[in-house]
Amino acid sequence: MIGLEELAKEQLEENEVEETNEAAEVIETSYTEITEMALCSEIRTDVPGYEGVEVTVTGNPYEVAEILDWNQGDAVEGAEGTCSLVSIANICTLAGMDVTESDVVTYAMENGLCVVDYTNPGSTGGMDPHEVDELLEEFGIECYEVSASEFGVDEIAEAIENGQGVMVGVDAGALWDDPYYTDSIIGYSPETHSITVMARANHCITVTGVARDADGEVAGFYICDSGRGEESDAARYLSVEEFSEAYSPSVANAVAIVTEDSIREV
Repeated sequence: MIGLEELAKEQLEENEVEETNEAAEVIETSYTEITEMALCSEIRTDVPGYEGVEVTVTGNPYEVAEILDWNQGDAVEGAEGTCSLVSIANICTLAGMDVTESDVVTYAMENGLCVVDYTNPGSTGGMDPHEVDELLEEFGIECYEVSASEFGVDEIAEAIENGQGVMVGVDAGALWDDPYYTDSIIGYSPETHSITVMARANHCITVTGVARDADGEVAGFYICDSGRGEESDAARYLSVEEFSEAYSPSVANAVAIVTEDSIREV
């Protein structure tokens, strides 16, 4: 597959993109504005739980928060369950593309890649992981889906440090510390090796940064979460313990969507 930068340069040389329908035009023009989103590491002393202590933060999460979408459901009327679609738009943004929630939602709805239920705005925009994979690939980004049992804290940290894009499916109730938003199912817990009542992944977020302590251990992650519509959630820090409550093998259907290649200059 041609690289994003090469494709962007080719398209920038064109005087005009031939218009077809609106959804197809999104795919054709989404590469035409390239923003430098180089991956940076810095020493910070303001990481929650480590105040005054030097911690290495990779991903420049506060910088990227200024251009990422932290408020889902405000782009296309009647489509409010768009956490995965917003995360896709954010991955594209990190890759240097000029792609919005409206672009992604419109394309997904017109091409059968998300739930469309005009009687239920909260469900419209919902996606299965394979639909996320397919839509990202439509935007030129190859990715793969992997379960939380195979792709945990260390693997996510390494992916972020490699410049890869990472989205994860989480238990919203644990993420927001509000059991009202937890969906439970009967399932098999790989941790207890038994059938039990489990929370299930019902929300999607973008992981934008990782923090490591002085010993090199993962201390926590920075995320962009569009679910609550709070600007501070554009660069919210979660300790490893907090992150693992929302994303772990004990959360049914918790998966990560990871780009095959680096989308940020390392």
